[in-house]
Amino acid sequence: MSAFQRSIMMVSSGMNVVTASDAENVNLRTLLNAKGFNNNIPTTITYTVAAGATITSSSGNGTSVPAWQTGDIASIHTLNIEIFGAIKGFGGDGGPTMTGTGTGSVGSEGGTAMNFECDATLIVSSGASVLAGGGGGGSGGSAQDDDGDGGLASANGGAGGLGAGTASAASGVAGQTDTDGDATAQSGSGGDGGAHGQDGNAGQDGQQGRDRENGFAGGSKGYALKKNSNTISLTNNGTVTGTQG
Repeated sequence: MSAFQRSIMMVSSGMNVVTASDAENVNLRTLLNAKGFNNNIPTTITYTVAAGATITSSSGNGTSVPAWQTGDIASIHTLNIEIFGAIKGFGGDGGPTMTGTGTGSVGSEGGTAMNFECDATLIVSSGASVLAGGGGGGSGGSAQDDDGDGGLASANGGAGGLGAGTASAASGVAGQTDTDGDATAQSGSGGDGGAHGQDGNAGQDGQQGRDRENGFAGGSKGYALKKNSNTISLTNNGTVTGTQG
């Protein structure tokens, strides 16, 4: 069979790929390669996430590992995607416990659900969802107090909660109250992690004491669809939550 004949057969028959059960860090190009894909021969690719299947990311905030990505697929191909299940970006980390005047931080950005390196037609069916990772909550502000007579109170700011990813968003850690003599310090609570496709919440400022630190901002929501300047024709009959662009 000539290369031309093989090309005609591939164009006419297309390539079908299905994710039928839960999976992490799916790369469509990797799945296609396992089926003998040739990136230099035009074909129609049909990809499906089956009902009941959930795709998530095992790690990585912000621009790191997306739950699902096309990988390197040339513009000569036609890519059709239909989601019947769910795709969820990684949840942003919360800011850590703030000790003294030091170690707090803003929450991390939520992760990407779907990352595109080519044009595609995307259908999110009724009951299906594409959910960006929620931003992490910011650290709460610490507090210290000195009564001028040897009493020294110190309260650590609460850690921020993890943004929604594989699991639902977590609450921030409550602030502390510390007393020593006539000194009283009350720190701020960490911010709650954001729900899927939502920014994380800011940590609370230190509440009582001579020295009170400000809480930190929550992390921003992640991408539901990170298009990277590609054209994504979306029909949304389900739920798409998070940044698209």
